[in-house]
This record gives sequence, structure tokens and C-alpha cells, in this order.
Amino acid sequence: MTIKRTAPVLPVIDFALSYAPPSPEERASLSLLSGCPDDRWHQKLDHTLFSVTALHQGTRVGFGIVHTSVTAPTAVDRPLELGAMFVHPAYRRMGIREHIAEARLTYALSSGGTPITVIDNRNAASWRYYERSPQWSIEREYTGYFTGLPMTIWVSSESAWFRDSRGLAGLAAAPESGTLLPEAGLPLDTGLSPRGGIPLVESAVDASAAPPAATPTPFAAPAPSRRRRRASPAGPDSPATPLGV
Repeated sequence: MTIKRTAPVLPVIDFALSYAPPSPEERASLSLLSGCPDDRWHQKLDHTLFSVTALHQGTRVGFGIVHTSVTAPTAVDRPLELGAMFVHPAYRRMGIREHIAEARLTYALSSGGTPITVIDNRNAASWRYYERSPQWSIEREYTGYFTGLPMTIWVSSESAWFRDSRGLAGLAAAPESGTLLPEAGLPLDTGLSPRGGIPLVESAVDASAAPPAATPTPFAAPAPSRRRRRASPAGPDSPATPLGV
């Protein structure tokens, strides 16, 4: 007897984009999704410039923002922090995190700021994502003001600040037609590249919409060197570690 195996049916995820802090109604829904809406989390939402929400049949299953409420001791110019990233446990390992991360990074780079993200060193999943990405490099470690635990600041290796610090040539300016962001309305899997973008939209769009005639060349930056996480916390007064050490 031959047993036929069928591929699992993956959910269709839409991505909604916003350019303002969440409304009270949205914040209440996102608070349930995050599971830990503390004062710092609300402070980030108050200073939101851009947000990406992943939706499955209208239900919020993932979220991430770009905000200006930066408390980490970064030395970069015009820091824009990518934070408040959450994906519902039932929707993990589907590529949602990668889509949200790519959209936020593209927006921050297009706006002329320096994208940074702050990772708790205990967060193994996030650490692995940024460590294997050529788009990010370690700026420094420090002891978190709110947690008292080791934290790491990652800076975009595609930003003007990073490239200037390395003596690298600048990247091409963003197209006037708008930022390229991940596609919406697609069944997701871990093999789906977030680079295939569509023009910037205010809300999720139909996947059947025609793509743009031409896609700008993706950002290209040399892969930075990596280092291992320290076993012991860095002191709050420790000097900044050189990039990529």
C-alpha cells in the first residue's frame, strides 16, 4: 500500500503598514499579543514612526516597529531603533519575523537614519537571526538600564554611518516611487525570500496585483566579522567596543 504525504497548508499572511503610533484600540490588541506590555513597551509605541503588522484572516499575529525612543548607549548618528517585535507562538517558523525585520530595516534606511536594534543576550533566537545576517554588525555590549542584564546593540551594516566608519562607498538613494517592502497576501514558509518587494502601501494588498516593472538593486554590504557572546555581563561604564570586533 502506498501512503501519500501531502504538504501542510500554510496560512496566508497579510502585512499592514502604518506611519503613526498605534491607536488606543490597536494598542489594546497588541498588548494581548505581546504578553508583556510594560512601561518601556508603551514608551516605544508612543514614539513609533513606522509599524508592520502581520495578520491572518484579520487577526494580528505579528508586529514590529521603528521608533525614536532610544535609551541604549549607542554612538551612531540619527539612531532609529527596530523594536517591539512579537510573533504569536502558533505562527513562528513561517518567515513572518524575517518579513517584518526586512520591512523595518528598509524603511529606516530609506528615511536616512541609522537602524539599530537592542537584543537581550538571553534571547537565543533573536541573537542567531542577527548573527547570521550580513545586514547587521555588533556595535557594543552594555548592561541594560531596565533589566540589569547583558544587552547587545546591533547596527545596520548598510547604513551610511556604518559605511562611513569603514571608509566604504555610499549606497544608492532610495527610489522616488517609494520604499520596497515584503509582499503581502502570500503563504509563508522559511524558504520565502523577503527581498521580493512591492511598492509601499498603507495596508495589506492582494497578492495578484502586478509587481513593479523593475526592482532596484538590493543593498549590498560586506559581511562583518562576528564575535561570541560574553559569559559575564559588560559593565555599565565599559567603553564602546569597536565595530565588528
